[in-house]
This record gives sequence, C-alpha cells and structure tokens, in this order.
Amino acid sequence: MLSTIGVGILNVLATVLALFVMDKFDRKKMLTVGSVGIAISLVLLSFSSSFHFSTSAILRNVTLCCLCAYIFSLPLTGDLQCG
Repeated sequence: MLSTIGVGILNVLATVLALFVMDKFDRKKMLTVGSVGIAISLVLLSFSSSFHFSTSAILRNVTLCCLCAYIFSLPLTGDLQCG
C-alpha cells in the first residue's frame, strides 16, 4: 500500500511539473524529452531485472530508480491522462 501511495504522489508531482513546463516548451520538445526518459528507464530496467535481485542491493535500488524515472517521464510526453 505504501508503494501505491508513493507512485501516486510521484505521478501527481510529475503531472503538475508537466503542466507548468508545457507552457514554456512546445509539444515536440516535451514529447522528445519524455520519450527519451521512458526509453532510457526501460532499457536500464531490463538490464537490472535480468540479474538476480537477491545478489545485490544495488540492483534493487537501480530497479526502483528506473521505475520512478519511468513514472516521472510519462507525463512529460504530454499525455496528462496517464495512470
């Protein structure tokens, strides 16, 4: 339950940030930044999850950071109805 609350808070913060940034940048730049963030986080997530989680606490932290980066990058694409 705590993780669901954390994901929701992160999603709200990223959406509010995207609302303010959207006025200053055009949609093409926002879509590019958000898509690059999503792609990088998913590539790193696939590498970190291909290893065994029990072997290293670093891999668990990398996985958590990649998931947070994905959740944060999704509203930056301009799709504010995600989640």
